[in-house]
Amino acid sequence: MGATALGGLGIAAAMMGSKLAMATEKNQAVFGTMVHSMEQGKAIVASIQGTKAAGLFDNQELLDSGRLLFKGGVAAVDLAGKTDQLAKIAIGTSSELGDLARIYQQGANSGSFGQDKVNQLAERGIAIYEGLTHATGKSGGELKKMISDGKIGVAEMDSALAYLTTGTGYYANAL
Repeated sequence: MGATALGGLGIAAAMMGSKLAMATEKNQAVFGTMVHSMEQGKAIVASIQGTKAAGLFDNQELLDSGRLLFKGGVAAVDLAGKTDQLAKIAIGTSSELGDLARIYQQGANSGSFGQDKVNQLAERGIAIYEGLTHATGKSGGELKKMISDGKIGVAEMDSALAYLTTGTGYYANAL
C-alpha cells in the first residue's frame, strides 16, 4: 500500500512539474513575442519567477499578472519589482494578485485611475486613499476632486503604492 501511495505521489509531482514547465515555456514565447526577442522573453519570465512572490503564488497567476503589468506599460526591467509590490498588497489584503494587476493595467492604459479603479482597490481593503493622500498631498474633498477629474495618473498611483509597500507602509513586510 505504501508503494502505491508513493507511486501516486510521484505521478502527481511529475504532472505538476510538467504543468509548471508548460506555463513557463508558453510565457517565454508570449513575452518573447511582445519584446521581439525570445532570449529577452526567457529573461523576463526568469525575473518574475525569481521574485519573493514566486513561492507564495501559483506560477501561472504570477506570470499572467506580469503580462498584464507589461501590457499596462510597466517596463520589462521593472516587472519583478512591480509584481512583488502588488504581491505584498495581495497577501496583506487576501486579494487576488491577478485582480490587482488587472486594475493597475486598466488604469495605466487609460492614463488615469478614476473613481472606479480607486474604489476597486478600496473595496479590497487596500488603504489606497491613505497612499494617495501621501502621494498627492491632498485629502478629503480635494483628493476626491483630483480622482473624479482624472488627475491620478500612473506616477501618483506608483507613488501611493510605493508608500504602502515600503518603509513603515501597511504592506511593507508582507512578503
